[in-house]
Amino acid sequence: MRDEDDFNAGKRGPVLKRRGKDSGSKGDLPVVCTLTPATVATRKAALLRGLVGRVDIREETATGLRVTLPADALSAILETVDAERKCCRFLRFDIIVEPDGGPISLELTGPPGTREFLAALLES
Repeated sequence: MRDEDDFNAGKRGPVLKRRGKDSGSKGDLPVVCTLTPATVATRKAALLRGLVGRVDIREETATGLRVTLPADALSAILETVDAERKCCRFLRFDIIVEPDGGPISLELTGPPGTREFLAALLES
């Protein structure tokens, strides 16, 4: 364990909190969506399907998913991130916009179980 590590009491016992670059993360939040099943279905059919349909490259990561989209997808990415961060509070979103009109990478990560959650959410 590093000096930057700290233990805090969680609902089910101690939760390791890392201080430093990830100190603002919500690593102890449960991997759950707060939307009703009907709202999830609506979101999948509209907002998510529109964004996922534009993905050029999709790859799983150790803690989530990375997708690459065309440069003109930025507003759709931002709209989706804004909506999803409210109901899936455990998710971390990293957006990389390449220079000169290049592609945009969106990485979604979180605590253990995030990759499986995203796979289930995004399956058609």
